[in-house]
Amino acid sequence: MTIDSSTYWKSLRLGSGSSCPNVALFRLFGFGGVDIEGKRVLEIGFGANRGADLVECKARGAIAYGVDINDSYVGDFRNHHPDISVTTMNAGLDPYPFDTKFDLIYHRDVIYYLTDAQIEFHIRNSFDALSSGGFLIFQFIEKDLYLNRNHSQRTSYKFNLTELRNASSEKIFRGEENPIRLLNIDWLINVAVESGLNIKGSKTVLESYALDESFYRMDRYSMFQK
Repeated sequence: MTIDSSTYWKSLRLGSGSSCPNVALFRLFGFGGVDIEGKRVLEIGFGANRGADLVECKARGAIAYGVDINDSYVGDFRNHHPDISVTTMNAGLDPYPFDTKFDLIYHRDVIYYLTDAQIEFHIRNSFDALSSGGFLIFQFIEKDLYLNRNHSQRTSYKFNLTELRNASSEKIFRGEENPIRLLNIDWLINVAVESGLNIKGSKTVLESYALDESFYRMDRYSMFQK
């Protein structure tokens, strides 16, 4: 049975484990010319990563804020980091809960949980919450690629681009219980531009997940500026 995204995320609880800042995100800041020191930075959906990116932003001198749809994530983070302002918010439905303009709004693994109408609302909402010259950065899954490999294989796999081009991309990893959906990058750019944002650029990150390299994920990071 498929459940809606809000119900799915609100029902989750943090398990044991640890998280770390996302290298691809902070590299994008650097190559994109995004200086966060002394700037107001907002992360949407910080909870699943235990706020590791948000904590890293503060360590780099940002005035950090965060929102998440899950009350338990917000409460847990607030207990551990009372110096960072966080609260609950549904990005597809709620206005931003902070009375300030942001120099950077970013999120990973969020936008593909929203409906098309919610994405349009969210991007317009983000435009209004950005200061002049402020940045909006988001990441989403462009596609998952599956190769026909024997999972008992123990030898190293030599990367083959031609084989990867022919890989199956008909399903999303964990899509059975997790309501992820694929999005069209051209449509997303068009929505952002119609909201008044300028596209600064994108980058794709390709990563193998399975130890036999039978499964790859392509993540797209896109940067816009007001």
